[in-house]
Amino acid sequence: MRYLTISLALFLVLPACSKKADPADAVRALIKQCEEHANNGDHAGLTAALAADYRDAEGRDRDAVAKRAGRHLKRHSKRFVHARPLSINVSGETAQAAVIVALAGKRIGPKDDLLKVSADLIKLKLKLRNKDGAGWLVVSALW
Repeated sequence: MRYLTISLALFLVLPACSKKADPADAVRALIKQCEEHANNGDHAGLTAALAADYRDAEGRDRDAVAKRAGRHLKRHSKRFVHARPLSINVSGETAQAAVIVALAGKRIGPKDDLLKVSADLIKLKLKLRNKDGAGWLVVSALW
């Protein structure tokens, strides 16, 4: 009985002592999901990462960026995307992330040096929002 009481106490107390989830990890997860959607040709998955009120510096809205991504996925069936976050800064419900994206005609391994691979490199500056804890969405991008 004593062991049962101790086990129950630990079960109730330990979660309260656990580290709170890092919001930057959730942003990293979204970036990884977008990489996987791009590699799988999943246009809907990529579009789902964009906020309804997305707007970039060039004036493109969510629909325009989604169409552009769709055209790219159709045109480049043999494409491999590797995204590597350079920095992620979270402040409340907003975040900014700098991401280097490599677009290549062959698979890029996680340990490959991006400078040694023949690929187009794009640096993205993302602004994200996690409104009411509903999940991170991209509200703007600069490339």
